[in-house]
Amino acid sequence: MQLESNDPDIDEPETTIAVAFISSNQLTVGWVGDSRAYVINGESEEKLTVDDSWIEMVVQTGEYTREQAESHANAHCVIQVLGMLNKAIEVHVVQKTVAKGDLVLLSTDGLWNYLHKQGDIASMLNCCGLQDSISMCKHLVDHAIAQGGHDNITVAIAVI
Repeated sequence: MQLESNDPDIDEPETTIAVAFISSNQLTVGWVGDSRAYVINGESEEKLTVDDSWIEMVVQTGEYTREQAESHANAHCVIQVLGMLNKAIEVHVVQKTVAKGDLVLLSTDGLWNYLHKQGDIASMLNCCGLQDSISMCKHLVDHAIAQGGHDNITVAIAVI
């Protein structure tokens, strides 16, 4: 069913999403928008997703450097989301081999906006010696809230 509205004040129902499927030691991640997926092992942190954002688009085309784009008015614009009514979406998929002890973390920008430098999330998880995924998620959400929590904060962690 396609929703249609003639009222320009009504936003389309849209969201970003990242999903993961793990079978044996094979991880498959799919995403649309700027929700992200990471694999973390100790201090090692690998971002598997590339944001569907204005920043990524203009940096890829060479129109702006990342530093220039980050200070631009369009810096936080997402260019593709689940639920767009008038444009086809491209679902991105990536696969990776994971090992026992790896963490697979999915999050919205409500988290990663406060932990945006490479290694920040791994450091935040390693600082407290947390072992279970619920405690790790709560620790990360509490950190984002303490930093201002200006966006929705969604975090999910699977321990391999």
